[in-house]
Amino acid sequence: MSTAMHMAKQDERGLSPLVIVFCALSSLACALYLELFHGTVHLHRTGLTAGLNYSQDPATLLRPLGIVAAISIVLFVAMLVLAARRSLLDTLHQYRLPIALIIVAACTFLRLSGSSIAMWSWPLGTEDFQGTLFGVPRIIRTDEWTVFTPFSISQATSGFKAISPILRGGGTDVTMVYAQPSWALATLFRPFLWGYLALGAEHGLAFFWTARLAALALVAYQLGLMVADGRRSLAAALAMLVCGAGAIQWWFAVNGTAELIIFGGGLVLALERLLHARTTPARWGWSALLAWLLPCYAFILYPAWQVPFVYVFAAMGIWVIVRWAGETPRDERGPQLKSCSMPLVICTLIAGGLAAFAMVSSWDAIRAVMESAYPGRRVETGGGLLPELVEGSTALMTSVNSDVFAPNVVEAAAFFGLMPAGIAFGVARGIRRHDVLSIALGLACAAMLAYGLVGFPEPLARVTALSNVTSSRLMLPLGFADVALLMRGIAQGDDRMPRRLPLAGRTCGAVAASLAFSIAVVFLGRAYNPLIMNRWGCLISGIAAMLLALSATLPGDALEHLRAPRGTLVLAASAIVLLGGACVNPVQQGTAALTQSDFYQAVSSISADDPEARWIGDDVYVSQACAAAGAPTITTIHTYPAHELWAALDPSGEQADTYNRYAHIEAIPTRGKTEFELVFLDDFELHLNPDDADKLGVRYWASYEDLASWDTDRTAFVPIAEAGPLTIYRLDAK
Repeated sequence: MSTAMHMAKQDERGLSPLVIVFCALSSLACALYLELFHGTVHLHRTGLTAGLNYSQDPATLLRPLGIVAAISIVLFVAMLVLAARRSLLDTLHQYRLPIALIIVAACTFLRLSGSSIAMWSWPLGTEDFQGTLFGVPRIIRTDEWTVFTPFSISQATSGFKAISPILRGGGTDVTMVYAQPSWALATLFRPFLWGYLALGAEHGLAFFWTARLAALALVAYQLGLMVADGRRSLAAALAMLVCGAGAIQWWFAVNGTAELIIFGGGLVLALERLLHARTTPARWGWSALLAWLLPCYAFILYPAWQVPFVYVFAAMGIWVIVRWAGETPRDERGPQLKSCSMPLVICTLIAGGLAAFAMVSSWDAIRAVMESAYPGRRVETGGGLLPELVEGSTALMTSVNSDVFAPNVVEAAAFFGLMPAGIAFGVARGIRRHDVLSIALGLACAAMLAYGLVGFPEPLARVTALSNVTSSRLMLPLGFADVALLMRGIAQGDDRMPRRLPLAGRTCGAVAASLAFSIAVVFLGRAYNPLIMNRWGCLISGIAAMLLALSATLPGDALEHLRAPRGTLVLAASAIVLLGGACVNPVQQGTAALTQSDFYQAVSSISADDPEARWIGDDVYVSQACAAAGAPTITTIHTYPAHELWAALDPSGEQADTYNRYAHIEAIPTRGKTEFELVFLDDFELHLNPDDADKLGVRYWASYEDLASWDTDRTAFVPIAEAGPLTIYRLDAK
């Protein structure tokens, strides 16, 4: 009998009772989650309540509980089959890259993304949920469906020019600030925008979403293999906990949450491969990749997350170097470093030179941001993180009903793990085994926690570069470090742990500690947000927390006695977290909700006939839709101040403090003097006298209102098209 057949026979002999219990509890939690999420989707689509979340009478619970039981049984059987066929993980490991490429290609071909672009039905008055195949579009993700996605579609209409002739009415650099797909040197370091250039807006949007998710999963898995000393089940669990994290999924489309881990983790992996390269082509290849990844990471341009993640990945990089030095004979270290140095220096100089040239080319836009009133040059000193640490307790339930989070579910999103117990667990295990990675990561976390909880004097904050970081932004890197240290601690094992207590006592202690942790998660979550952490939210979060804690703390000899692989237990617990993340964003097909709307088509047609004329929209939604259709619109979101534009209305610069900012703009006609009014840090109103429109080159105004009543002695609003709730007016001189 072959070895493979023998292993298969072993796999089929039966499962441990503990594995069965874990699979049963995990399938129950997942089934409950799916039923609750179905109720959320049903409410959004029909306006009617249904399911467990809205059933108060015990009699009305029978049907949803029956559905939960049926789903739970199906999931339970599936989990048992997967747990019994351990060779499946080996197959997925072996073919992970081809599988990822096939999935990305298929999703790109089918135009599938996680965009909330279907929300355009609301401002444009079109069909609800157009193209949404699963889940619900998230209205709160305005940074994505209102800003980033219309910007990228507008780039397709302009031929992907580096200086957009559309945004802000023209002359807008799109290569750096809120970077968009463009034929520019900077795009060389933004690989996930390449799909737009090669495939156009719809397929490019699909590639942007799916390629980033696939790359994130692959990099997290590969990091997991390093962190967990090659244990594939723990590496898979790390990838599941990262990809399923609410902090990743709620921010997925903007601010580079995926790219932070893809590029930062990629640097660690490339460094490790470079140090172990034994051939000249391999050294040049890994040097080129490492050098390319550096500006890729730098061009994320969100220091509030980039800086703390540097601490995390620097700790991992130090460990890679120390481990390599320990594994390499002393007399081979010097020659190996010497052979790597020239390729690395040359590649870094080339990549750095290209990146510097790209930065210099866009320096005016970068300087405008730094000199703006908002966001400008912010200096933070930390402190106030303690309330944020509680957010992890509700992180699992964010996709079920985001509307009950106050003030903002996105800001409250976090990793769901053992935070901060995972950090303590991993560091404690690492100290016992003198593990460099655990200690280095622990020190990085200690520095971030000290800054976040206590705060630093301004000079120290500047020296550590944490002056760029608001305390709330520390939750993402801390959450990532927590799950990484958790997997590291599990991989370290407990074979060297003192065994002063008998096996039964240590097992009971692990169960008690895990139960206490799950109760703490439920209690804190209930206190933080009782609306989302109702009885079902508490049950699901409690199960997930307990299973995750148990899979980490149960004694190794107890698991050996029970024939329960620890990796299988961790995977069962992680499945709940992955499901929670999968429900955050919708599965969306195409961009028809915006690009096939009557308004978009009308604007596109008019702008094609009069391409030089500028437009105004009532609010950010109207303006962004105009820009997506290719119309030069002065009231699009200003990613950096447009002093030259507003100088036509404010030549003395008296009102510059109002418009010297990243800004959403609302246009309001007035019979008085044209002026600017600040509404919020990133929002101002333009009170525009129609007679001043020609100073801005404005010819068209799209509005929900009847603007004919705003005619003046010199200017007439002539309605030329109606599309849903909107009317397009041409401003004619009388």
